[in-house]
Amino acid sequence: MPNNPAILNLFIRNNGEISTDTTGLTDPAALHAWLSEAARQQPQPEVHIHVTELDSYEIVGKVIYQTQLAGIKTGQCFGGQFCT
Repeated sequence: MPNNPAILNLFIRNNGEISTDTTGLTDPAALHAWLSEAARQQPQPEVHIHVTELDSYEIVGKVIYQTQLAGIKTGQCFGGQFCT
């Protein structure tokens, strides 16, 4: 019986700050490193992106792009108009 993949949470705060459940990701390189490490896990975890109110959706697009670039196959976005 296959194991269910873990769920990794990314949070995008209203000031554009990105963090996980336990740590802040201060720059794109830190985000990419974190996502790349997750992509190597078996089974590969699912990434959930949680968005609060933002002035611009640009940061959400950058996070989704970094997720794809790292090779994460499954992800979901939560947070109203920015994730439709």
